Amino acid sequence: MKNSKLVKKGLGLIVVLLVVKLFGFLKQSIIAWKFGTSADLDAFVVADGYINMFGQILLTAVPPAIVTLYLKRHYENERNDFISSSVIFLAVSGIVLVLLNIILSPVLAGLFGNSFDDLHKQQLSSFIRILSPLIIFACIASVSSGLLQSKNRFIPEKMLGLFLSTSIIICTIFVSPYLGIYSLSIGFVVGYLVYFIMMLILLIKNASFRLQNPFKNNTFRRFLKNVFPIIIGICIVDTSHLIDRIIASSLESGSVSSLYYSQLLSGDLINSVIIVSMGVLLLPKLSIDVQTKTKTELLKSIRNVFNIASPIIVLFTAIYLVSGEKIVSIIFQRGEFVQSSTAMVYSCVIGYSIGFVFMLIKEILVRYFYALENTKTPMFANIIGILINIVLSLFLSAKIGVSGIALATSISYFISDIVLLCKIGFKNLKSVFNDKHHSLWELLKNSIIILAVVIIGFLIQHVLNSSIIISLIISLMSMILVFIGLSYIFKTDLGAFAFNTILNKINKKKVLSKKS
Repeated sequence: MKNSKLVKKGLGLIVVLLVVKLFGFLKQSIIAWKFGTSADLDAFVVADGYINMFGQILLTAVPPAIVTLYLKRHYENERNDFISSSVIFLAVSGIVLVLLNIILSPVLAGLFGNSFDDLHKQQLSSFIRILSPLIIFACIASVSSGLLQSKNRFIPEKMLGLFLSTSIIICTIFVSPYLGIYSLSIGFVVGYLVYFIMMLILLIKNASFRLQNPFKNNTFRRFLKNVFPIIIGICIVDTSHLIDRIIASSLESGSVSSLYYSQLLSGDLINSVIIVSMGVLLLPKLSIDVQTKTKTELLKSIRNVFNIASPIIVLFTAIYLVSGEKIVSIIFQRGEFVQSSTAMVYSCVIGYSIGFVFMLIKEILVRYFYALENTKTPMFANIIGILINIVLSLFLSAKIGVSGIALATSISYFISDIVLLCKIGFKNLKSVFNDKHHSLWELLKNSIIILAVVIIGFLIQHVLNSSIIISLIISLMSMILVFIGLSYIFKTDLGAFAFNTILNKINKKKVLSKKS
């Protein structure tokens, strides 16, 4: 897949993910409207978060390990045997996990809901039993997701959120009058079941299966060796988020919720929708190229993608710095969410947004190591970054409050990038950036563009006396137009890519019109 096709697919995937996120926000609003902040909802949220943890780990860790090995098998029977082994192992593992969760649900309810009364502990135990079968669905869907990514099909796996949101919305509106809070668990199961059926059908269409002993398959044994460090890395990151919340809970009232709301605007929006999408799209290309290209050529491909994607990410950083407070105010400020709440969330948004470009660098470099079947280095980088994050969170939160935790996260991403770059080596990096004049000139041009965007944004917001929504819209449009215009005028890599893409489309239309 060429870099231009990669970016085009990335834009399409981002649009789909934005729609999914929009439905997710709508789902949360309807749940809040129907159930408020009740103890019943607390029990469901705890069970949902626990079971979802398994799904997130599987759907994040398994696909890249599948992609890396699947694309390196040259014969179809080898690929099919590998997929068959993966399905058998994960299906059996999923069944074991489901049985354990069902048997231990009262114990888990007591552990996770230790502050609940007996009635809601029983309710939590029931939710865990009802939702546990979804672990099997996630096991099979994760293999299907890896197989589809190997074939450059990225949209189906991202439909889970849409199915879940739609199903939960329908059940909340129409089923809750009869079943109350249990309508949410039904909506969750139905949404996941529809997603599972779709992914299973796609899996069957794209692979042939036969029963076999997974541990006799060499490729599968390599898969296990590669996937466990990825799982450990994901668990480390999740633990870091938990530690951040624990540190925030020791600060002033509202600090934990401020982190939560700011993560919705940064981690859930920019990171998961845009940055992770680029990494997912990049891995199949790198997994194929690693068989025929040198490390220098691979790194040059990464550099080209980064040169196109990084200015867009930095633009979002500029938008958050300039208009972040207005964005927070429009989305959240109502009822008990007052001006002081907006200010606190905005300070966290700034802390996170500073690290957007470091998040992008890490995501791209991690996919490079995955393509080389080196999953231990990203795990090691995660461990170093998390340790730095904990120390800095304690120090900075004591100095500047909850925003220090967000800033510490951004710094930890930077440290992780340094670890990954050191592992790549100075000689390899030097060979990638052998054209120093182009690289420095590109950096200077993009810096000037972003500076102009920030200045224009601040000027418009301070000059306009209109309503907050109109002011924000005009400011955002102006910043984006200035960014696009200057990218074209300065002929940046991004500007050249966009111009050539548009020009190619125009020429294709002219050719087609002449033929007709």
